Amino acid sequence: MILVIFFLVGGVAGACIASLVDRMIDRKTAIRHVGLRRALAPAAHCDACRRPLRRLDATPIIGWLHLDGRARCCGAPIPVRHLIAETSGFVVGGTGLLGLLLLL
Repeated sequence: MILVIFFLVGGVAGACIASLVDRMIDRKTAIRHVGLRRALAPAAHCDACRRPLRRLDATPIIGWLHLDGRARCCGAPIPVRHLIAETSGFVVGGTGLLGLLLLL
């Protein structure tokens, strides 16, 4: 049971980090043009209509699955690459923490 908990904790951390990195890659051109501070200033928002996202909608993996891959505000499709990146981060984070625990 403790192994499952460590896998889930590592997975959630990995998914959050992967989500952050994925969004930073999206904002790379904005950082180049307006600077780091202004590119990071807007909160999570819809890429199509720029409306702010609700907290649940911005949650890695759960938000994408809850909304069936579509934005709540305008119905625009959310790219599958976000789900793939976050799921990959979950698996890597979960197995990484679990492996670290087993090594100790």
